[in-house]
Amino acid sequence: MANRLLAIGASMAAAGLFTRFLLQKSEEETARALNASEPDKAVTYKVVKTWADVGEILMGFVEKYHGDIAAYDNFTFKQWYDHVRLLPYIPDQSKAGQYDLDVFCRPNRTLAANPLCRDCDDKAILMACYCFRHSISFRFVACSYKKENEPEHCILEVQLDGEWCECDSTYPEDSFPSWRKYYNKITLSEWLDGR
Repeated sequence: MANRLLAIGASMAAAGLFTRFLLQKSEEETARALNASEPDKAVTYKVVKTWADVGEILMGFVEKYHGDIAAYDNFTFKQWYDHVRLLPYIPDQSKAGQYDLDVFCRPNRTLAANPLCRDCDDKAILMACYCFRHSISFRFVACSYKKENEPEHCILEVQLDGEWCECDSTYPEDSFPSWRKYYNKITLSEWLDGR
């Protein structure tokens, strides 16, 4: 994840127009060029060097855009989890020149009929927004599916009845609590019932 350029937002169409230009630029210069190409600010590009940076971005999306899911406030936790889990997985469209891009979409775009992406971090944001709105403690966690791998996946953990439970809604075959085993877990950021 180190030194990856992260795209935050709805569209990466502009990124493809800059491929030749990007090959000659540093990550910081690339981020500035791509941001300048987005006059409506639908996408924000940022160089992220640590998992802590990712945690800050994820929590920022929850705090700023949790209202995007207000129409679902009457859902129970399980109903919301199943709704998010059953949304089709769409990987990031992640190449702009020589840099991999992770795309973080605000919740209303992740829920849209034709989203740019809908991968693990986008679904974790959706689950975190629900928790935020219903005062359920949660934390974003980076992890891997194999002991020998570095973290490459993002899940949410929620605190229910005093216990932290893994809440991975990435794929339709997932369940709550998770049946998967996660390794090399790193807490990225957490929200403890409003504290």
